[in-house]
Amino acid sequence: MGNLFLSSKNGAYIDYMEKTPQELLRNCGATTGSNLQISVLPISKALSSGADNAFIADDNHGATRFVARPEWMSARRLRIVYSSKARVFKKEAKVGLIDIEYAQEP
Repeated sequence: MGNLFLSSKNGAYIDYMEKTPQELLRNCGATTGSNLQISVLPISKALSSGADNAFIADDNHGATRFVARPEWMSARRLRIVYSSKARVFKKEAKVGLIDIEYAQEP
């Protein structure tokens, strides 16, 4: 999938990418799948190794094709829409000055 970026008007951006478990977790089994990570960062900051992650989820062993998508609601408010079938590992309410709300989709 690669990295996708979505900028806001206030100089922040979100980076969402698909990573293999080996890039995220240590000591994981060979049968685990990839996951989706959404990070909120200032445009001037490089993507770190996970400290800025706002949301991490996967497809729950193929239970859903759609995992999540971010949407800027305003300069300081982000909505993450995610599948009710996804397995969620991290779901932050706030990252820096950005408030995050969540909505589930069947």
